Amino acid sequence: MAVNSFNDFTDLDAVNGVFQQEPRVFAHDAKAIVIGAINNSYPGHGLRMTNAGSTYSVGDNISVSGGTGSSAVVKVLKVNAGAITNYEVSTVGSGYTKDDPLTDPGAGTAAFTVTNVDVPHTARRGACVYIGNGGGNLTVVMESGSEVTFANVVSGQFLPILIKRLVSVSGTVSNVLALY
Repeated sequence: MAVNSFNDFTDLDAVNGVFQQEPRVFAHDAKAIVIGAINNSYPGHGLRMTNAGSTYSVGDNISVSGGTGSSAVVKVLKVNAGAITNYEVSTVGSGYTKDDPLTDPGAGTAAFTVTNVDVPHTARRGACVYIGNGGGNLTVVMESGSEVTFANVVSGQFLPILIKRLVSVSGTVSNVLALY
C-alpha cells in the first residue's frame, strides 16, 4: 500500500492487519464531551504543576481560577511540609485551552498550567461521535491532528470518524457523545 497524505500518520500505531487495533464498529462506552474540559486521563491529569504552594493538607480541594475556562477543582493527594507532591483533577471544568495558567485564589499559592483538553482516553486512538441534538456545525480535531468542521449535523447522527478534541459547536448542537 502506498503511503499518501491520508495514511501517513507516523505518530500512530499501525492498524493494517491488526484486528485488535482497528476502529470498532460497536462502541463499548459513551461519555459526554465537554468543550475545553481538562483531560484527567492524560499524564499529569491534564495539568502541569508550576508552583507546589506551601500550606496544603491531604484532601484539600482547590477551586482554581484563571485561563479561559471555569469550574475546575484540583484535589490534593500528597504533601510534603505543606507543598503539593501529588494531585488529581476532581472536577474537569469547561472552556479551557492548552497552556491556560491556573492558580489557587486562596492563600496556598499553588499554580498549574493546562496541558491537555482532548476528549478523555484518546491519547492513542480517537473516539467516534454521536450527536444528541443537531442543527448546526461541529468543529473537531481529528485523530490525525487536522481541524475539520462538519456542517449541518442533525439530531441522532453518528459520525464514524475518530476525533481527539471537540473544538466548537454552532447553532443548537448539544449532547455530543464520544463513543469508544
